[in-house]
Amino acid sequence: IGLEAQVMLPVSSTAPGKVRLQLDGRTLDRIAFTEAEGVIPRGDRAMVIAVRGDRLIVTHTTQEPTDGKSRDSGS
Repeated sequence: IGLEAQVMLPVSSTAPGKVRLQLDGRTLDRIAFTEAEGVIPRGDRAMVIAVRGDRLIVTHTTQEPTDGKSRDSGS
């Protein structure tokens, strides 16, 4: 819990997705759901907030790009 993961397949509360995370030097792909409304799109970051059996419960995270520009820099 508390690990950040990369969304590989979109995650929602009604359909499972897949996330990839690093744990003890290993790369793991796991089935994930979110309890929030909406979908966490492929390529976005998610935070693991719970583990239920072999499934992860995640929440969407926002992360600023490393170049210091915001995602909506068009304004």
